[in-house]
Amino acid sequence: MVTDFSDVNDESFNQACYEGAKEWCGRYNIKFNYYKPTGISLAERVKALTLAIDRGYDVILCPGFALGEAIAEVAPKHLDVRFLGIDITESDLRCLM
Repeated sequence: MVTDFSDVNDESFNQACYEGAKEWCGRYNIKFNYYKPTGISLAERVKALTLAIDRGYDVILCPGFALGEAIAEVAPKHLDVRFLGIDITESDLRCLM
């Protein structure tokens, strides 16, 4: 999982996704971790997604519209990775349009 601007205790999308995914992965003995961008820029969100991929994750949960543009930048370079966007619309994937 990669968070957007907040952490996993934001009482919103990040926390709900974190808690649900962590519980589900624990139940099925699936490796789970989360990554929080170190800043609010697009470059930092791209860096967090890339770090998750470099660490071997091929399914990445992405809660929040702010990750849309980062997914659009990273996904074409990693066709074997599944990005699960929550609260992301087609217009959030701006750099694909």
